[in-house]
Amino acid sequence: TFCVYSQYDISMAASRVTALLNSVSQSLSQQHSTENADYACYQLDCIIRLLGRYSDLFVNADQALQKLEEACHLLESGSPTSITGFRVPTVRMGNRGRPAFIITAEQLEYLLNFDFTIQDIARLLCVSVRTIKRRLKEHGLSVQQTFSDITSAELQAIVSAHLDTNPNSGYRMVNGYLRTMGIR
Repeated sequence: TFCVYSQYDISMAASRVTALLNSVSQSLSQQHSTENADYACYQLDCIIRLLGRYSDLFVNADQALQKLEEACHLLESGSPTSITGFRVPTVRMGNRGRPAFIITAEQLEYLLNFDFTIQDIARLLCVSVRTIKRRLKEHGLSVQQTFSDITSAELQAIVSAHLDTNPNSGYRMVNGYLRTMGIR
C-alpha cells in the first residue's frame, strides 16, 4: 500500500515530536530519578514510533531513529532496574569480540505471540534492538508471521457480524473478540 501524507499530517507529526522532545528535556532537567528516566524513555519510544511512521518523509530519519534508540538505551542502562534486571546468558563462540547472547526461538515466539514489539523485547532482555532483529532473522522468525492470514473482505465480514450483534463495541472490544477467534 502507498500512503500519501498531507502537509497537515507532516506538520502535526513534527509538532508532536517537538512537544515530546521538550517533555523529555524537561523531565531530564529535573532531579535525576528512575521515574524521570523511565518517563523520558517512554517519551523517546513515542518519538521513535512517530518517526518510524513518517520515516520516508524525512531525509535523516534512520539516523535520528538510531540516535533516539541509543539515547533510550543509555537512559535505561543508567537506571538501577536495568542493572538488577534479567540478563540474557552469553556464550563465547571462540571468535574475537563480545560473547553472543543466547536468545532462543521459543523465547522470541512467546514474546511475539503476546504482542511485544521488537523494542519491548530488546528492553526486556537488556539487549539492543539490532540484536533482536538478528536473532529473529537467524531463527527464521518475523513479526509479520504472527499475523493471521486473512483477507480484508473476510476480516470486514467478521467485524461486521460482531458489530451487528454488539453494536456498542469499541475498538478494544472488537480487538479482543478477534483475538478470541484466533485472529491477529
